[in-house]
Amino acid sequence: MGGLSRPAPPIITTGMPLGRWRLSKLKTSKARARGAGTDGAEDSPFRPQIVHLNSIPIADPWREKEMFEAGEFTRKLNPDYAGALVFQNEDDLWKRIIEVYRQCYESANSTSSRLTVVRAFAAHFPDRMFDAWWIKELVKREHPEHSFSKAQKEMFRQIQNGLRSAVDSLPRKSAVRRYFDIAGAKAAKENIQNELSNWNEGLQRNLAQPDWIMEQAAVKADELVQKFSIRGPHAKQRLNDFLFLGHCFEAAVLIASEIFNVPEHDLESELK
Repeated sequence: MGGLSRPAPPIITTGMPLGRWRLSKLKTSKARARGAGTDGAEDSPFRPQIVHLNSIPIADPWREKEMFEAGEFTRKLNPDYAGALVFQNEDDLWKRIIEVYRQCYESANSTSSRLTVVRAFAAHFPDRMFDAWWIKELVKREHPEHSFSKAQKEMFRQIQNGLRSAVDSLPRKSAVRRYFDIAGAKAAKENIQNELSNWNEGLQRNLAQPDWIMEQAAVKADELVQKFSIRGPHAKQRLNDFLFLGHCFEAAVLIASEIFNVPEHDLESELK
């Protein structure tokens, strides 16, 4: 039961529905930068390659498995593409994760290692168990009246253990969902900060009295609480304090964190 008869799905690089795109700019090595600067444009030392996630070969599935379980995605999946601009959407990312785990299963050197791969997939991505065609093949019976084999029963046990682990760790988000929630929070944070900065400049603090600024901050805080459905007296009070002090970055981080239900430190450390 270690091998799968169905071939890996082909990688599609053209004609793909784009859906919701994410753009991730990765570091460019000096060697790649030198090699790309051959078009005669003296003011541009290099032109980064633009690739789709589907076009990046899976060089080391075990390494990618570890990265996916840690919530890391396009960064350094394949060192040969470390200098590229990588396009991806959520559907393509799911397909790659499913394929990476399939390759790990196929390349495992023992039955126990293969079962561990299945259990890890169920534990980290329980909502995608029904999308993984290769797992369906592993547990499918030849005929409805036939009993499950010993190997199939063990496979079910590992899936059960993985799903139980996922349930016990709730409300933990899947690594993919957390990744896209943080990406959305980052974009929202930038827009909200711009809005608050314009509002703050309009106060003309050098000419206004503190009591008047406090009143304006309270009005703005109430407006934002209603607009973004921010709950809890502590969040509202913190937002009010940030606005009164003119701390637009901190206020934007707080609001984006509340909207997308992600920790504030995930936004503070990378966006400030």
